Amino acid sequence: MNFLEVTQVVHALVLGGQAEAMRRAQRVHEAFTALTLRGAGAEEVVRAAAEMSGRTVVLENLAHQALVCEPSGGTLEARSAAGSGARGHAVR
Repeated sequence: MNFLEVTQVVHALVLGGQAEAMRRAQRVHEAFTALTLRGAGAEEVVRAAAEMSGRTVVLENLAHQALVCEPSGGTLEARSAAGSGARGHAVR
């Protein structure tokens, strides 16, 4: 394999990765735009962020008190009530 063939393969891999990252960013943008346009509440936005990221998401106020928490893989209620359909966890 010569240098040209190697660089073509590497460039294809790099550009493919960049294209996929741009597609993911576009999907996230579209999802949050739709949530905003329909007036979604904080719990729904936090849930969407947790689902898209696969990570736990916490919305805090300026005093760093948790207002809404959405653990990755489902809510605290859904985990404890197994199949109750409960979504979003407002922290009180």
